[in-house]
Amino acid sequence: MPARLRCEHLVEPLGIGTATPRLDWIVEAADAGARGLAQSAWQVVARADGRELWDSGRVASAATTDIAWRSEEHTSELQSH
Repeated sequence: MPARLRCEHLVEPLGIGTATPRLDWIVEAADAGARGLAQSAWQVVARADGRELWDSGRVASAATTDIAWRSEEHTSELQSH
């Protein structure tokens, strides 16, 4: 499960100062006793004001850092989740 979600290496930033922010997270097992688990794909879905801003679609990748925001809609006035 994703945990410690960050944008531009900040947790819940109020402002980021870039039009193409980078996202990152760590992966934690739902079962604390689980061993040998690894991420094989990811998908980011960002929403603001009840509408979808960006859906990356499923990306086959183990990457968890510096995932570039690809939405054209992101502006400084939007707070996305």
